[in-house]
Amino acid sequence: FLFQLFSKYILNIFMSYLNNNCVKKLNNIPIPITKNNKYFGFLSVHDLLDISYNRNLEMAEDRNPLTKLPGNKKIEEYLLHGFDSNKPFHIVYFDFNDFKPFNDHYGFRQGDRAISLFATLIKSKVSSNHFIAHIGGDDFFVGCKQTSYENVYEMINEIQVDFRLKVKELYSQTDKNNGYISAKDRFGIERKFNLLGVSSAIVEINPKMDKNNFDLLLGQIKKESKKKTAPYGVAIL
Repeated sequence: FLFQLFSKYILNIFMSYLNNNCVKKLNNIPIPITKNNKYFGFLSVHDLLDISYNRNLEMAEDRNPLTKLPGNKKIEEYLLHGFDSNKPFHIVYFDFNDFKPFNDHYGFRQGDRAISLFATLIKSKVSSNHFIAHIGGDDFFVGCKQTSYENVYEMINEIQVDFRLKVKELYSQTDKNNGYISAKDRFGIERKFNLLGVSSAIVEINPKMDKNNFDLLLGQIKKESKKKTAPYGVAIL
């Protein structure tokens, strides 16, 4: 305990002697960056602080750093507003199929590209009148008000079909020709996995429904949607 106090005391003395010139010199110190164990470039301390600041700002604003889409707080606000409106509305949950094997096989950077590709696609397909959000990872959310189920279904089905086609560009030619990848499952067993796709659950919500089991029902609906190749539609009355 005394050692910790003494260390903090020494650190405070040291920091008090740092003037603006010292800080400027520290900011200009280059930090080497490597890629695949080879020199790639460098960043300054100032650059790293900027990156950290921008990331913290995005988190405070509840925006996903990768897709720039709203996060869970905004989703909660959207749902609460929907329930308060006393008018039926639709919500859509998207979840990638076999994303973990893809991420393990190709690496997290390629996994991020798949997520960014889907975010770009969904922004281009979903009207600005609707609400788009990124739950996290490979899970996305869309909210639609004053729109028929048929129109929502058509829009979501088009997103699923287009993503299945576009995401193939992230695979090697061999894997594209095979139509699958070989990777280890969660038990460490090597097996074949289909190329990436996305499942979707369209939920029509009546604001007067019993909200006590809402989360449980959504979990069951999302699980069921994983078994479908087309959008899975359910009405909660």
